[in-house]
Amino acid sequence: MALTVVGIQESHVLLGLGLMQRSYLAVPGTSDYVTGGYAITTTLTGFLKLQTAWISGSNSTASPASGGWYAECVFPIAQFGAVATGAGFDGYAQFLLKVYVASTGVELASGGNLTGAIWAFTCQGF
Repeated sequence: MALTVVGIQESHVLLGLGLMQRSYLAVPGTSDYVTGGYAITTTLTGFLKLQTAWISGSNSTASPASGGWYAECVFPIAQFGAVATGAGFDGYAQFLLKVYVASTGVELASGGNLTGAIWAFTCQGF
């Protein structure tokens, strides 16, 4: 089973003309972690472009305090290309939800088992 992304009810906030913020739950499957992290795309989130994202919480299974893991939202630097050419940057098509072992700080190996772990993440975009 792959990562399931579910929107959190009543978390939709309008931040201005076209700019929105929404929160989601990331629920991993059994032994399905992929090297480099789970791809969170605009298709999964309902955005046209993503501006930023961050981890906004986790359950106790996922918590580093209980010996679990910690997660980060990592944006691909390759998508910054338009900035260097002067074309401007309007947002990302995806980011990676990377998971690290709390006790070592090393990324979880491919096929790692995250059963029971749930992270909340929040995105801004349009």
